[in-house]
Amino acid sequence: MKMKYELKDIALKAMKEAGVEIVRTVTGKPGLQATLDSLISRISTGEAENRVDSKEVGREVESIVSLFRLKSLHPQRLAVDGVPGSGKTTLAYALAKELGMNALSLDHMDMESPLDFSVNKTIYEHHRLLRTQNIEWFDALIYIDEPVEISRNKVLLRKRGGYLTDIMDYDLLKRVGERAFSIADGEEYNVPESYLKIKIRPEGGYNANKNLVNELRTLDVNDKGLSKEQLLFLSLNLEPRSGFVAYINPNALTDDLLSGVVKGVFRAIGESVKR
Repeated sequence: MKMKYELKDIALKAMKEAGVEIVRTVTGKPGLQATLDSLISRISTGEAENRVDSKEVGREVESIVSLFRLKSLHPQRLAVDGVPGSGKTTLAYALAKELGMNALSLDHMDMESPLDFSVNKTIYEHHRLLRTQNIEWFDALIYIDEPVEISRNKVLLRKRGGYLTDIMDYDLLKRVGERAFSIADGEEYNVPESYLKIKIRPEGGYNANKNLVNELRTLDVNDKGLSKEQLLFLSLNLEPRSGFVAYINPNALTDDLLSGVVKGVFRAIGESVKR
């Protein structure tokens, strides 16, 4: 009976120690720590994050405006896409200021449903905008084709949303984003000395969905009932997936959790042996 109680005590101790180790390990992840720092800073100062137009963004905005003028484009609605941290929000607000438009972040919108983009003089930005929505609304598409490591590091530096770098598969997110941009009709313009790519809506439209369906049917792939995002996955020879969870890295925290459990168990056993 005594042995049973000892084993029970060890098991309970192991669970407790494992929990402590898991919390310590997970909260020590750079992305989550950056997010916690951001929350603490905003609570203590009561200030929202400032959006500063750097010289680099200023040059990009100037190049975009020059392109629009060259093409005699007076945009009513623009789309800005790119992985988290690539600078979508900063660019959208800076460009809106220059063009006399409004900028709208779709971070808290349901991207699984068709959104209403009928409001004129608006620049919309989101990291899944081109892959989930009807892009025919937009006079031009702006895609930030920045290398994922640069974007990830920028997220950690700005701290806000840092947890995304710990759980999201940035490479997959970017692959699908690049595909969503490239499948659209229209001449591609590259902004000098930047990662910006632009497509102005051609006379016949972008035809992104039509191009996807036609391509998949030539490969004899059944596309019935699938969303645009799922079609994009299929076009990359991947299982059709959609939604935010489609980009979650299932192994992101597995090793950390397992390590926490092992450390907790051994600590509990070690303390029991000492007694």
